[in-house]
Amino acid sequence: MEPILVAFEEIFSGIPWRVISLGLAVLLMGQFLVRMVQLLLGQIIEKFPLQKKNYGVHKAIVYGLNTIVVLLFLKVINVDLKYILGAAGFLTVAIGFAARSSVSNLIGGFFLIFEKPFFVGDLIEINEVKGEVLSLDLLCVRIRTLDNLMVRVPNEVVVSVAIRNHTFFPIRRLDMKLVFSHKESLTNIHNLLLKVAGGNELALDEPEPYFYVKEFHDNHIEVMFQVWVPTENYFEFVSTFPKVVHRAIKNSGIDQPYTSVEVVGQNPSKEERV
Repeated sequence: MEPILVAFEEIFSGIPWRVISLGLAVLLMGQFLVRMVQLLLGQIIEKFPLQKKNYGVHKAIVYGLNTIVVLLFLKVINVDLKYILGAAGFLTVAIGFAARSSVSNLIGGFFLIFEKPFFVGDLIEINEVKGEVLSLDLLCVRIRTLDNLMVRVPNEVVVSVAIRNHTFFPIRRLDMKLVFSHKESLTNIHNLLLKVAGGNELALDEPEPYFYVKEFHDNHIEVMFQVWVPTENYFEFVSTFPKVVHRAIKNSGIDQPYTSVEVVGQNPSKEERV
């Protein structure tokens, strides 16, 4: 038993406990300060109207501070950074072969952070997944779908496919495809639609609503009426404005065989009958 105790004493007596304790103190204090900075940045960003666009900067600062804390910890415990960097190089190659998918996701995460095709809070569509961006991490994008499901999309997939961002720009357009009888006056229809749009508080005056004839058919005329609306009110507008237009046309006595509404930015191949 005594030889074992002597062996343990020789092993632990050679460990620089003071240096290690100091390094751990630096690490814990650094993590505490990083956490405080993270909370402070979160409070500052919330005060800006474009807070979601500052999310990438927020994450970059936090990652940078964590890197500095780790480097200070290694320096305090007298670890030669040259050896760490050399080992990291070999380790990176080994990890690259062992976890190619994770490395691809990591690289994709950096591309997304700096390219900024979307921000936290945006409504995006990736392949068949459509919903609100909850977080943009180094390995994946987390999305809350419209039916309140959480979907994790790897960054490798995100950077390799087309992304549709429904809330990137401050305004969006609603396209209404309408059909009328040949006997109706296009001028009267145009004036009626402009009057309906002008009386709606969500419809924008600039860009102004646009009316044009799309196609003449044998038994009807197909026209398009386009109205711009603030993005934040878009879904409310899509839900209410077609009903107002339909009611106005019906009350005016204009002959309309049927009506269809096509919403730009959703799925042009699918039309909602009114």
